Amino acid sequence: MLPDELVSETRGFESKLSDSSPLKDNTPILQKLKILGKGDTISWLPTSRLEGGADYRGDDTVLGF
Repeated sequence: MLPDELVSETRGFESKLSDSSPLKDNTPILQKLKILGKGDTISWLPTSRLEGGADYRGDDTVLGF
């Protein structure tokens, strides 16, 4: 199932990726925003290892753990 609408960041995708997307002909792109949001994540992998990441546009820092 494809989304009804697509919103992306201005520099969110390389043009070759968006040009080859199955969404390009079927889904209206409402707007291109400079930044959708700043995100951080911690993933707990099946191996019990933790991985983290911080959005470089924010004021965050990721340290090893």
